[in-house]
Amino acid sequence: MSRNLALDLFKVVLALMVVALHSRFLADVSPLAMFLTVDGLFRIAVPIFFLISGFYFYPAMVKKHHVKWITRIVLLYAFWMLFYAYFWFRPTSFSGAEALRLTGIMLGGYYHLWYMVGIIGSALLLVSMKHWPLRYLFMLSLGAFLLGVAVQYTALYYRFSDTAVNDLLSRPESHRNILLLAFPFFCGGFLISKSGIHTRLGLRIPLIASVVGILLLVTEAYLNYDALHQVEGIDNLLTLIVVCPALFILIINLDVRGNIPHLAQYSTAIYFVHVFFLFTFLKFFNFTASLMTLVVLCASLMAAYVLVQASKRFTFIL
Repeated sequence: MSRNLALDLFKVVLALMVVALHSRFLADVSPLAMFLTVDGLFRIAVPIFFLISGFYFYPAMVKKHHVKWITRIVLLYAFWMLFYAYFWFRPTSFSGAEALRLTGIMLGGYYHLWYMVGIIGSALLLVSMKHWPLRYLFMLSLGAFLLGVAVQYTALYYRFSDTAVNDLLSRPESHRNILLLAFPFFCGGFLISKSGIHTRLGLRIPLIASVVGILLLVTEAYLNYDALHQVEGIDNLLTLIVVCPALFILIINLDVRGNIPHLAQYSTAIYFVHVFFLFTFLKFFNFTASLMTLVVLCASLMAAYVLVQASKRFTFIL
């Protein structure tokens, strides 16, 4: 079956960006270079993955396949949470606090698997809002995104007198969550698909918007570096709202048709498995950040091949 190869290849590139982000690519070369990539350019990856998921969730809803769609994501999430159980299911005591901690991880997702929780939660929200006018969904998603940016930047640049508030805001979950990051982009992809706006934009407008958006994103990252230097983990960048939809629309409008078997699954496999290699290698080797990125990439690519072959029999793993 013919597919959009441009989108499939782009998803693989995005997965490689996530690997480089988690491996702190270029940290050993230049703090500025690392900041502009790890806390700048590479931050487009997860929001665009949400856009893609939302874009394809709309036709699933139209065909009334959304329950099956969500169920498949839940099974995928359950499998990979089980796969990573060694890393997170290590109770230190039999106490209520420990049970609460483990429950939080199971519901919120271990490390990179929060992305799956974001998809499931966003899809359920959209099902509950399926009769809302497009303009209401747009305003809600935009407002949620801006609130996430505000929470992120408040945590970075402002200190309240109450240290408990500072501690709460500094936690990644305070801004990198279903409502403030996943839903805005998932809903954005849904709205693009439902409105068909991408079909009316062609290539020129998304291309210009993408170039401008990337320049704005790098500028935002540089300004943060100039002010903060050592802080890492800036997920809710303001300019993502420009560059991510523009790049996504540009790629889908390229519409390079073809069929490279299982190419789309490689991005999924790389995304899911790379953290296993990263944490394992960190435990046993003292690689530089750039070498670690390369080693994890190679290991993830090889494992991705195995996973793609295995998924032909066990469809729930990818």
